[in-house]
Amino acid sequence: MNNESTLLKVSHLYTSFHTGSQQVKAVEDVSLEVRSRQIVALVGESGSGKSVTAMSILGLVDPPGFIDGGEIWLRGNNLRECSTRQLRKLRGTEMAVISRPHERAESGAFGWKTDHGDDYPAPASHWTGSKAAGHGADAASRP
Repeated sequence: MNNESTLLKVSHLYTSFHTGSQQVKAVEDVSLEVRSRQIVALVGESGSGKSVTAMSILGLVDPPGFIDGGEIWLRGNNLRECSTRQLRKLRGTEMAVISRPHERAESGAFGWKTDHGDDYPAPASHWTGSKAAGHGADAASRP
């Protein structure tokens, strides 16, 4: 990673699951970048790979799941090379996932505050999106 303002960079992430004699691709060629003071949301239909993408970034994909390609960088550190102990130290302090409750999924009134005291409402009209996964998930970001 050569940009100092980039906090998280995911490049060409692939995550699959063994199901008996088959291998199912849950995340296929996902790339995203989160810069300082930027919020990124993964949005998509149920089963599109949002949660598996997040769990892959956090290093929480358990067998029969596995990451079978791509790079995950956090503040210049290659998370794919981190030990379980190192990842455990990063979770909750350097990286976390905030899930939106299903009962509020269609509400535009949902928002949050950052550590810096910034208030971010979440109206869909203010988000920019780009296709992030081959199964229909989108990455949306708000500076």
